[in-house]
Amino acid sequence: MSITITQIAKLAGVSRGTVDRVIHQRGRVAPEVEKRIRDIMDENDYHPNMLGRALAVSKTPLTIGMIMIEKGNPFFQLIHSGMKEAISQFRDYPISVDFRHINGVDEEEYLNVLDELESKVNALIIAGLQTKRIVEKVNQIAKKIPVMTLNIDLEDSYRIGFIGIDDYKAGTCLAGLAHNLTRSGENILILSGSKTIHSQSQRVNGFLDTMKQYPEILLSNVIYTEDKLEISNKLLKEILSKKYYKTIVMVDSWLANAGEVVAQTGYNDINILGFDLMPQNKEALKQGKVTYIIDQSAYMQSYECVHKVCEHLIYGTELPKGKNYLPIHIYNKYNLDLFFRFYKR
Repeated sequence: MSITITQIAKLAGVSRGTVDRVIHQRGRVAPEVEKRIRDIMDENDYHPNMLGRALAVSKTPLTIGMIMIEKGNPFFQLIHSGMKEAISQFRDYPISVDFRHINGVDEEEYLNVLDELESKVNALIIAGLQTKRIVEKVNQIAKKIPVMTLNIDLEDSYRIGFIGIDDYKAGTCLAGLAHNLTRSGENILILSGSKTIHSQSQRVNGFLDTMKQYPEILLSNVIYTEDKLEISNKLLKEILSKKYYKTIVMVDSWLANAGEVVAQTGYNDINILGFDLMPQNKEALKQGKVTYIIDQSAYMQSYECVHKVCEHLIYGTELPKGKNYLPIHIYNKYNLDLFFRFYKR
């Protein structure tokens, strides 16, 4: 006879509710307690009744809350597309996504959306915004429902897992490309978006740490654009009117626009490096206005995260814990066709 949750609780010396939280990843359980419970489950070959759960769920509407930042940033169109494709795979179940997109990196708006969704959703997927108040609020919510971070992690939070790329490693890759393109005594200009966006800060850190190996290459201070198109363009025009840079590193969201600004200056030998194969960036790369793009597979990040949360809510499968990194892809105009071949969306 299969062991029951009540029996597992007795053997582990915990309440039935604690065992339930471990099985369904709801709330926070001390790591040593969770290990003890899972060891007992493994020793007794305990598996939740996935079919029975799915049948029960088929009669109960489920909602996944999803919060992204920087409304208007075309990058998040890829995130939205991945979400739609993932949720479509579960069309036979009453499960939906309440997708919220806040303006910029507005902390108050973000907190208001968290307050609104807290009592309405069965799980939460968020692009992290690294402030103390947001971490505290997310931790409160994570005690009641599973929380995953997507694309931008939320350090020190109780989220179960993160799906995205290793942003620090992406910064080191960017530095390697910049070093290969820039000779001794030449200058590199660095533009980033916002210090409160954890992914961008990590990329900048990875870039700067790696470039310490090449002191013969001259680096600008990091110029912050607030991740706004008009500010990015204005700053870039002003800077290039005063000084020539052999390589421009774009850590904000406006890579293609940087290519346009540089083209207008008349320079045709400036290397421009940045992130994400959004449609406008792909076109700039194809035309030779951008030199290299590091792509973080935004569509697949979103698809994987939403798909796994759906499986968890419907079948009771375990959500991925910790940092779950997707591959980092590097494109130039000569291998861009590989993206079109394998990622048609």
